[in-house]
Amino acid sequence: MKRWKYYNSFKYYRAVIKEDEYAFWKEQRDREAQNLYKDRSTRICEDEYEESDEEEEEEAVRANSSRHEESDSENGEDSDQENQENDLGGNRDDHQEDEPDADQDDEVALTDLPNAIVISTVPIPQIPRSLKVVETLVSEVPRSCQEALRAQQHGSLALPRRCPGIPTRKFSSADNETHGSRLDDWPIQVVLENPTNPDNWFVFFEGWASPDNCEEDELRGEALEVGKMRRNFLNVIEAAEDDSIKELVKQQRNIRDAPKFFLDYLDLSYFHSEIHQEYGLGTIIYISLFDTRPPQLKYTTVNVMEAEIYHHLRRAYPNKLFDELVRINRRRRIRHDLTITGGCENEGSCVCNKLFTILYGITGAQNLQTLPNGLIDLKDFNREIQRVAIECSDRCKCSLNCPRRRLQQPMSFPVIVFYEGDKGFGLRAGRRARPGEFLGTYTGIMKKDNEEDNQSYVAGLGIVSKNLVIDALNVGNVFRFAAHCCDPSAVFVEVHSRRNESDLLVPMIAVMAIKNIEFGDEITISYYLKDVLENIPDDQETIDCLCKSPLCFGKLPA
Repeated sequence: MKRWKYYNSFKYYRAVIKEDEYAFWKEQRDREAQNLYKDRSTRICEDEYEESDEEEEEEAVRANSSRHEESDSENGEDSDQENQENDLGGNRDDHQEDEPDADQDDEVALTDLPNAIVISTVPIPQIPRSLKVVETLVSEVPRSCQEALRAQQHGSLALPRRCPGIPTRKFSSADNETHGSRLDDWPIQVVLENPTNPDNWFVFFEGWASPDNCEEDELRGEALEVGKMRRNFLNVIEAAEDDSIKELVKQQRNIRDAPKFFLDYLDLSYFHSEIHQEYGLGTIIYISLFDTRPPQLKYTTVNVMEAEIYHHLRRAYPNKLFDELVRINRRRRIRHDLTITGGCENEGSCVCNKLFTILYGITGAQNLQTLPNGLIDLKDFNREIQRVAIECSDRCKCSLNCPRRRLQQPMSFPVIVFYEGDKGFGLRAGRRARPGEFLGTYTGIMKKDNEEDNQSYVAGLGIVSKNLVIDALNVGNVFRFAAHCCDPSAVFVEVHSRRNESDLLVPMIAVMAIKNIEFGDEITISYYLKDVLENIPDDQETIDCLCKSPLCFGKLPA
């Protein structure tokens, strides 16, 4: 079933639409309009931005109006096609109402999706179908979110925000009469706990700013599970922190007392999760207990590159076919440990370890092996040594369900982006992770290394493609938020992976757990080798390390 392409796990529709349901919901919304929004403490959505700078609000409204005029004038099929080609992976080829094709399986759904985006203003001949070419990089509301798109066009509530790909308008209670009749089409965006009644939940519908109430037994599916995950995470934070933080958690639970930008965080969580859904990736929840603006990020599930980098990768030595590499190296005796099976389901035809020997054997890097359960074998792992994981392609004659194709498969690991105070935004686990488990990939702009650029979110590729880096400063995904720790719970792993040998080899950086990571724990990496931290020169500028690990070195290179 193509559930990763079509099935939206956040969306919940009432099983039975009763004849009097419209009257029920209209009465419910009228009551909300009269009671929930009487004062500032209850009007969390419509008054949330009262304290925003007045000029910023006017500028946002002008931008919204301009955008709506452009949208009205470009409402044809040509505009739809152009928008579809320029999005960052969140828009879908099929409308939400299309039903899954039972004759096609999950493998087909994922292989239809691009594994990289190339920015080019001129046509690229013979571009592999595994790549997507766009003229400019644009973040848009996922096309599956039809109610949000309708609200963006007709909603009366303008939100002065600048989050790429997040709607700037919603329906408010004032829109009930005109736009509130499509009750059978309202998908649930998020459910939030009701602190005064554990069996009752506040429900935000997609595209609407006004929450409703719903009993738990009326809810089902992923929306409720995500609501419970959010509630349980707040329980973890509340139990671990001091009284001042506990009071902030209490405000986070009570939507009538919610902090500034609360609605922004809900929307960021929902729409970024929607983008993840298409690739079979996990839920994302953004939370800040403080009045902190949410991160401004063009979200992408795959790496993005200019045409120059595409041509560089196409000519790169590792991009050659395996048989060609064997011919080139026919005078070298390719030695590898025949006792290592590497986890491939088709051991007799797997060429991954031979490929490692030919391409990366002389680098001294660790050749990470996959276990039959899909985890990486950490028996002799050393995080101070460079490492690479080779994944199977069609040359190994195995299926897409092969354990050694982990990054080519859905990875539904849920994460929570949590504002950690002085450390900024950090990354927390939405479920337990095991050592050797790939949690996801670090995405961004793939480019040539330039030390003069801002290095804050740069991850280097030193093995699979030397002199290239992935820069997630302005474009990337949630793993850019993984904070430094002197005793980390995860590491970066360079990955040589492509579904088919005919695909362009796009180097990837995976995030792999090296410890048991429990629900709510930080996902951290070490930005530096241990030797670097132990031998910082006295005259080098440093900053304080905030990791609070028992093994903390205290200072980091500036």
